[in-house]
Amino acid sequence: MDSEGSLGRPEGHCKRKEDLKAILAEIATVTAGLKELDASVESATKQRKDEHAVSAGALAENGAAKELLEMARNRLNKFYNPALAAPAKAAPAEASLVQEVDADLVDRNAENEDADEAPSFVQVTAHSESDEDDASTSESDESNSDDQIVVIKHKKEESSGALRMITLLQEDLGKQILEIELEEKEGQKDYETFIQDSADKRAIDSKAVADKESTKAKIETELQKGKEKKAGEESSLSESQQELSELHGDCDWLIKTFDARKAAREDETDALTKARAVLAGADYS
Repeated sequence: MDSEGSLGRPEGHCKRKEDLKAILAEIATVTAGLKELDASVESATKQRKDEHAVSAGALAENGAAKELLEMARNRLNKFYNPALAAPAKAAPAEASLVQEVDADLVDRNAENEDADEAPSFVQVTAHSESDEDDASTSESDESNSDDQIVVIKHKKEESSGALRMITLLQEDLGKQILEIELEEKEGQKDYETFIQDSADKRAIDSKAVADKESTKAKIETELQKGKEKKAGEESSLSESQQELSELHGDCDWLIKTFDARKAAREDETDALTKARAVLAGADYS
């Protein structure tokens, strides 16, 4: 007799085993996905830190360069346009560069002053009380005034060219700073969006794993109960089979000895009948 067939549940038991295997495979897949997600978040975080460090360094360098250009502009204005000069404080690291700029400007100014003094020297040496000397002096003053106009014009041309170059450099630096700030802002926004999406996905996958673990535990409990029930039913079946075997043995013995026992019973019945008759007064002798 088939024990599985006697229990009447082999198909359901096998199905629960297949369900358990499928759930274990799904749990392994989702868990592997969570590990990959964590690795991606860690990599993205490291990359964002590196990008932020690079952006911060570039902003600091461009900001310092912009301040230095502004200081150079103020220095130039002190010599060429004092009315436009603004007070500026130089950092210790920039002092040497500022001194070089000042020295160069002083040298240029000294050359221009020498050029200005040349006509005045001619004017002093050509001093005379005569009308001719007065005319010469007047001509010298006009020449000196023309030279001063030329020098001032030259100074303005030099200052305007230098200031224009500084302005262009400052504009370029401003554009670079704006681009870096925009890239940093976009990079941070993308990173925060990625982190939020990753957190949402992790929450969903973690819940899925928890649900599958609960289902797995339920199936394992059912399988364990099924095993215990099967073991009890198999024990009961074994006892029933033992009883059936003993019953078969008794039946086989009864059938085998039926004729002999029938003849013996008939002989016994006949003997009892005769004994009763003897007791009643019959004579069988």
